[in-house]
Amino acid sequence: MSIVEEQIKIILDERRAISPNNEVAVEEKQNELFEALGNDEDDVIEFLNSCCIDDLIYISEVFEDIYSKFPSDKMWDALEVLEHKSHNN
Repeated sequence: MSIVEEQIKIILDERRAISPNNEVAVEEKQNELFEALGNDEDDVIEFLNSCCIDDLIYISEVFEDIYSKFPSDKMWDALEVLEHKSHNN
């Protein structure tokens, strides 16, 4: 897997520590997270499917960007399931 999971965990921990009112810092972490996910659609889906609910809540902030990067039915279906999972727990 080309995704560096440890790097993403660090970014997510940093994102959790940012106030939602600090829009600039939130957007910066979202951009870092999006870049850290890499360029392989299958790796991204596999990684997202392995995430806990707490991580998915923050990762869901970039779901739209992820879909823009990988505009396939496969990604759409995966994100739809994860969106439901992250917002119903």
